[in-house]
Amino acid sequence: MYGDCRFRIEGMIPGDNETGNYIRRLGNVPGVLYGKELPATRIKLDKKVLQRILSQNGSNAVFEVMLEGKIRPVIVREIQREPITQKILHIDLYSIREDKKIKTKLPINITGYGSVARRGGILQHQLKEVEVFGFLSRIPHFIKADVSNMVPGQSLRVQDVEFAEELTVLNKPDDIIVTVLADSRPTQSTVQEAIHNEKVPNEE
Repeated sequence: MYGDCRFRIEGMIPGDNETGNYIRRLGNVPGVLYGKELPATRIKLDKKVLQRILSQNGSNAVFEVMLEGKIRPVIVREIQREPITQKILHIDLYSIREDKKIKTKLPINITGYGSVARRGGILQHQLKEVEVFGFLSRIPHFIKADVSNMVPGQSLRVQDVEFAEELTVLNKPDDIIVTVLADSRPTQSTVQEAIHNEKVPNEE
């Protein structure tokens, strides 16, 4: 659960004359922190700490920002990146209350692909995240979807995945998460057979 795993990062209010480029040159990321009961506040965060949190836990992670001595649980609302290098240019953080339900997107973790591959199937991903609504303490880091019993021609839909009773799933029940297709790529045996046939001269 999110409530069991927190990542704290120090937030600072930049000076009036500090531009985004200046903040980034000093090794920080400029951003905005806001919420229903919090007016939009300009902040800057340590770039290395922020990148480590996001790389380890994804952009759906909930973490804590300490700003002017007060700790606030936050979620990422938007990240602006440099198109080529994908470096973080700006981040929007939304302050949340643990006694209020929130809406967020969770990544889908597909398991059991090895069994599908042994049956000659490959996966076609169509949905990588699901949107849920619930209390912070009841929202997991990701949703697990098991495809180990699927065969080519079958699809896994949102309604086929088990969710905690406390969560409201906002996707349509028939939204397709993944479809198993027949693997049309040549197997090792067929490749070897083709090579052998090429080496055998025609008897004419």
